[in-house]
Amino acid sequence: MPLVPHEDEEDTEGDGEEYTEGEGEIEEPELETAEERERFYQELVKARELERKKAIAEGKMDDPLVPKRLDEAITMVGTCMDMCPRFERYRRERENNLFEWEVIPGTRRVDHKRAVKMYERAAGDKTLPSDLRPPPVLKRTLDYLFHDLLPREGFSPTFNFIRDRSRSVRNDFTMQHETGSLAIECHERCARFHILALHFERGRAGFSLALEEQQLMNTLQSLKEFYEGQHGHYESPNELEMRIHHQLIHIRD
Repeated sequence: MPLVPHEDEEDTEGDGEEYTEGEGEIEEPELETAEERERFYQELVKARELERKKAIAEGKMDDPLVPKRLDEAITMVGTCMDMCPRFERYRRERENNLFEWEVIPGTRRVDHKRAVKMYERAAGDKTLPSDLRPPPVLKRTLDYLFHDLLPREGFSPTFNFIRDRSRSVRNDFTMQHETGSLAIECHERCARFHILALHFERGRAGFSLALEEQQLMNTLQSLKEFYEGQHGHYESPNELEMRIHHQLIHIRD
């Protein structure tokens, strides 16, 4: 097994290219003072409310004030084309809640090209289409985490960050009910990351074996459901491997 969670050489339909430096250029206004940054943030808050009303009116998301059966719920489609939604980038900069790899070196300012969406429990009606990344963007995010950040900074130093951000990737797939080939590929890569973590991080201070096994079980369970749902439509070359991992993780049940 490779040290870095890998992509299969065989291409799948809809796959994007591996993350490369300079991809996805992001242009943001130059905000020099704290007052300018706060004013701009408040504008984003207002724009967010307008987006919510428009999305509800256009049938792109459910109105939280209107009761609806679960089978009638609207499946939201993500529109965020960056590794981290714009509003979250500015919000976390404002809250001073950025990892070292998400800031411009020597400052506390967010690096818009390197910030990655953090995992937060599903906020229900607070989630907007602009908060969710489409599958190709989710794949590109994992490309950055696994093929750029991890080999550059090392497994242990980046473990907590990548663990959280890859969990957020999986959550975005779940929120959009995405179960196709890209969802499968990305979950397989996340599963390998958790397997490696159980090997490399075992015994390290602060590492929870039980919590890591739980994340691996969650990932493998999702994969099991994806494989069954895609039967006859798409067959992953890694299905047998992942099903074996699924059986092994439950061998003591």
